[in-house]
Amino acid sequence: MNLPAAHPPERTAPTGWRALLLVEPGELVPLLSACGLTFFTFSSYFILRPIRDAIQSEQHLKTELPWVVTATLVMMLVCNAAFSFVASRSPRRWILPVAFQFFVAIIVLFYVLFTWTDGAVAARVAQAFYVWISVFNLLAISTAWSVLADAFTVEQSRRLFARISIGATAGAMSGAAITKLLVEHIGPNHLLLVSAGFLEVAMVLGWYVSRRAATGQATVEGAAGPAPDAPIGGGILDGVRAVVTNPYLLLIALYILLYTITSTFLSLQQARIMKELFDEETVENARSLRTAFSANITFVSNLIVLGTQIFLTAHVVRFLGVGRTLFVTPIVTVAAFALLGVQESARSLLVAMVARSSLHYAIDKPSREALFSPLDRDAKYKAKNLIDTFIYRGGDTMATWMMAFVPGGAILTATTLVAALTWTAISWPLGLAYERRAAARAGEPR
Repeated sequence: MNLPAAHPPERTAPTGWRALLLVEPGELVPLLSACGLTFFTFSSYFILRPIRDAIQSEQHLKTELPWVVTATLVMMLVCNAAFSFVASRSPRRWILPVAFQFFVAIIVLFYVLFTWTDGAVAARVAQAFYVWISVFNLLAISTAWSVLADAFTVEQSRRLFARISIGATAGAMSGAAITKLLVEHIGPNHLLLVSAGFLEVAMVLGWYVSRRAATGQATVEGAAGPAPDAPIGGGILDGVRAVVTNPYLLLIALYILLYTITSTFLSLQQARIMKELFDEETVENARSLRTAFSANITFVSNLIVLGTQIFLTAHVVRFLGVGRTLFVTPIVTVAAFALLGVQESARSLLVAMVARSSLHYAIDKPSREALFSPLDRDAKYKAKNLIDTFIYRGGDTMATWMMAFVPGGAILTATTLVAALTWTAISWPLGLAYERRAAARAGEPR
């Protein structure tokens, strides 16, 4: 694909399948590569996620789980500093491949540990695995979206991120379906190797997208970017300084923190119900049943998301704009917790989880990723990674400890409802700040 001219010719309105996909000439290959990256990254994680959910249900909610989640937060801080170090000194096109190859090595290590241990040692390995997967999923997904935010312009992100998210949804469905189909035949342990294989494919596609971004070939307009071998530079605390000193990044951080707090409350409710439903004689049998149950919920939710993304999301985001779509999931969350306040049951919880998850991944997630497109490259890799990982897990830790000390029932529901209302209020200034930055960046060279 040739580099774009300084003054591209006037565009004609797309027709046929291009109009459906909102794709302009020269964008199809970058779009398919980006979809492949999200597909294989999410497939790898969602093969492992049901195993993590099953392990979570084995932990005591008030004595064990808070400490496991706190360990996750500490590990996230360490890994985030290591990622910032690598991002500062590595060529841009090698950031994702280096990170993903490290993730593959750790997954294989846990496969060996699960195979060779049993009893109390195996229980500690399971807790360590829970911590690692909780770190891995955010780092891997954040790194993939950092590359995509770097590879596409602000205008392209508004049109194409909803389409790229289809790859993520299809990957989530694929991973959940693979787990559901194979877990009873090969067991949870061997699924780790399947996940590692998917991540290797994602690594290759990520290198390709990164290379195009680094050479300026992934965009249709704008000047060529830095040389492929040019490191981003800076230090390991750049992301922290950027978030603390930039009001726009602070708003994004608060938005994601409140999303995470409300998500964790629903996740812990799910863990409690799974523990009551599947109480088998052996840990292995119970874990397999809980893994299959969690995979089934994930598959059904993502099936709804996929249909929404194919036919509605891109056009909704284009019509409403990124700023207004930020309200969708917070408002649905308020309604979900109000429903749980009226009737706390497994059916109400299922309705709340499916509705919230569907709209989050179909509408909120593409818009949330587009928030980073008007930022400079340093913020896209370092500040974004900090927000998507450490801030995210910080909300997870806060909610888990709150669950350990706050009584259940009406008090817990009221607490989560306040968090959801605050989250809704944050959406307004954040949406305005994004629109101002996007307008300021329009027409600027990349």
